[in-house]
Amino acid sequence: MEERVSDLFKREDGKRISGSREWMEYRSKWKEILQRELYGTFPQEAGTAEGTVENSRIVYGGRAVLESVRLSFGKEKEIQLPAEILRPVGQGKYPVILWNRHCPEEVCPVEEEMVCGRKFVLASFFRGDLAGDAKEAEEEGLMRAYPGYTWGRIAQWAFGMSRLLDYVEKQEYCDRRFVTASGHSRGGKTALCAAIYDERFTMCHANGSGCFGAGSLRIFGGHFGHGFGACETITKMYEAFPYWWGPKLGEYSGQNESGMVADGHLLRALIAPRPVITTEGCGDDWSNPYGTQIMWRAAQEVYDFLGCSDRNAIHYREGGHGFQALDWEALADFMEMQFRDKKIHANLVSFREELEGEEKCVWKWERPFYEWRMPKKD
Repeated sequence: MEERVSDLFKREDGKRISGSREWMEYRSKWKEILQRELYGTFPQEAGTAEGTVENSRIVYGGRAVLESVRLSFGKEKEIQLPAEILRPVGQGKYPVILWNRHCPEEVCPVEEEMVCGRKFVLASFFRGDLAGDAKEAEEEGLMRAYPGYTWGRIAQWAFGMSRLLDYVEKQEYCDRRFVTASGHSRGGKTALCAAIYDERFTMCHANGSGCFGAGSLRIFGGHFGHGFGACETITKMYEAFPYWWGPKLGEYSGQNESGMVADGHLLRALIAPRPVITTEGCGDDWSNPYGTQIMWRAAQEVYDFLGCSDRNAIHYREGGHGFQALDWEALADFMEMQFRDKKIHANLVSFREELEGEEKCVWKWERPFYEWRMPKKD
């Protein structure tokens, strides 16, 4: 078999991780490698943002509250970031979905059900309000407020997610045990980055996130399967959006893509043992639905190793690139399963510990493109 999926238990020095404690300790090294090769360096802060409610009104027939909040952070509180909080009316603590949005037109198509029915809080901001999605935006306020770092836009937007969390986690309506980082497309890449480096996010959701999201750098395929479709690659992405990433990623563009240590399965595995779900459109060839499936399967080795097999989920729907109602509903179902221990019947796929007496040959034992396995549990 051609090994196209890197061994998640192989250390940078070539030695192999042998125990779950060692894996958890080595996560910090993986995170350093990702900063060096992918995201660039960025400040590590927690609890630094302050927020002021500028407007509050009752919506959805008296069942929800919509708040406009202005966040302030930076050494001199010079960064001002508007955010929106949509939450259920009434006393109580609720799970929170913290969402980085592309623009005002990107809305949750089932927000009434999410907030009034499921009883979730939706907290969001527009990425462009923090850092513009163009190379010319590099000298904007965020870069001036935090000089000396090499971070690209993905890490900057992830930093913004953490600053919104600074505010939200202090509010009476926030159940800090259940906070999900979420986003679509480049926002999905951002949500993964945020959850990797800020473990106050107790769950991660990435929708149609593609290359350096939940997709693969080495295995490609669209809705017709392996080898079909035009999928996002390092080279294509870097040529279009070099400012999303740290400066070293350019070394892997072109003919050197195979030299990159990281891939989607590593980003996913670094969330463990916290839950992660990725949602995909079968017709979203650019986001590499086939490669994403392989990355999900490979990351399962770590989830199995850490004893949290059912916390790594994937969902496919018909259709193309977009944050659609079925994506939101799959996220809500998975949150209910993980946070509220509800039985669900949605078309989610996640694993559980193998039981004695199960069939000896089942589909979920297949490992395309790699032969390595997790070490024996300690």
